[in-house]
Amino acid sequence: MPAPSVVLTEVVRSGRVESRHVGAAAVVDAEGRVLAAAGSPALATYLRSAAKPFQLLTMLEHGLEGTVPLHPEELAVCAASHGGEPDHLRVVRGLLARAGLDEALLRCGAHWPLEDAARNALLLGGLTRPQPVHNNCSGKHTAMLLTCRACGWPLETYLQPDHPLQARIEARLAGLAGARPGIGVDGCGVPTYHLSLASTARAVAQLMDAARHEGPAQRVVGAMTGHPLLTSGSHRLAYLLMRACPGLLAKEGAEGFFEVGIPAERSPWGRPVGLTLKVRDGAGEAARGREPAVASALLSLGVVRQEERVAVEELAAPPLLNVAGRVVGEVRGVLRLRA
Repeated sequence: MPAPSVVLTEVVRSGRVESRHVGAAAVVDAEGRVLAAAGSPALATYLRSAAKPFQLLTMLEHGLEGTVPLHPEELAVCAASHGGEPDHLRVVRGLLARAGLDEALLRCGAHWPLEDAARNALLLGGLTRPQPVHNNCSGKHTAMLLTCRACGWPLETYLQPDHPLQARIEARLAGLAGARPGIGVDGCGVPTYHLSLASTARAVAQLMDAARHEGPAQRVVGAMTGHPLLTSGSHRLAYLLMRACPGLLAKEGAEGFFEVGIPAERSPWGRPVGLTLKVRDGAGEAARGREPAVASALLSLGVVRQEERVAVEELAAPPLLNVAGRVVGEVRGVLRLRA
């Protein structure tokens, strides 16, 4: 029986390991076969924002475009944990305007942009408090409003787990994962889902498998991989990975969760697979325990092409800086997965 957790990332200061982040990871195909693992694939956790590709898939299948058709840029931001950068706000606001919806309908709450430069620009511009559109989930909430309006479902209660939209998302994810998820409340107020690493990886693999054929899954994957900046932020791992390795689908979730969809042409098994990873302590400062582990796992699986290795190796061992900005060590991913 595998150990529940293994070391994923080491923090090295002046040549000595100072801290370790532990967790687990799993690689699973669309039939639910565990192909590689570190720690226990049965480890369960909340998907948090990593549920967004499945939420968008369900909305496309249930009338998201009943009022206005969505461009790939708009689909990407609807599945985003965006950084609140100008392009993110432009696309979200543009979609709301085209649909005739007011920003006041967004019930995701407000926080400052996740990207420092975007936050600083707003502060320098005189903004004293953030708005819901700056929330990293505002694209998803916009898509939920559009779907509800197209289907004639209530707009005021779209956050509730028993709302028709949320019930359909839960059922769709259960079908993809092969397991019924537990339900929790995400940071932005909508339901989030509690599943094992293996079940979530199966759902990712199912999405990647369906994306090989024309339809909603292909549009979700194509939008996210084709417009990676709109799904994330300029300094975030999901964007950096998808930019470095075209075709990979990368999505983060809060508290140390991450998922990667690996298409057949990159898969050592010759078929689409899903990789999921959870850092048990939530990943620490700036998700340092998660990011290098994801990159090192992908390198070990052989899904990174030779010309992409330098960029991904940098993500697998970023420098550790002191307050003065001098390099004093590194945060290195030590997770190795074998096909």
